[in-house]
Amino acid sequence: MTDATLKHLASLSKSLNEASDLLSKQIIEIEGALNELRLGVPAWVVISKTEEDVSVKKEDKPFFAEHTLEIGYGKHKGKWGLLFLDSWPDFDNYDVVFLRDSAREHRIAAVEKLPDLLKALEAEATKTTEEAAKKAAEMKQFAAALKKVAR
Repeated sequence: MTDATLKHLASLSKSLNEASDLLSKQIIEIEGALNELRLGVPAWVVISKTEEDVSVKKEDKPFFAEHTLEIGYGKHKGKWGLLFLDSWPDFDNYDVVFLRDSAREHRIAAVEKLPDLLKALEAEATKTTEEAAKKAAEMKQFAAALKKVAR
């Protein structure tokens, strides 16, 4: 029984690593496609939000803290990309990494939220476009008024 289990685990290990590598390649391709759009706007969506008991000792009174996992698109270390955020806001602890560099379990969980992230990016890009157009119109009027005064 042990030999059969070990053989099965070896087979599963190979399959799991191949699937994980394929997932990473797809994440890199999606990130590249988003980068080619050159949107220049960030967006985030929540993957999960939980309250976890972070008591130090079992006999201590339970202390619950918020634990949030998010997927985003933004600038990190000077480069735009798909991002993963693991945060404990109650402790002001925020860990951001490129999604492609996050743990396998996080990449798997995050991928389900990619459609939501694309919708959030669309909303942010729309909002930013409208704000920029409005400000450009205001500046056009401002420039025209300055030209009148300068004459």
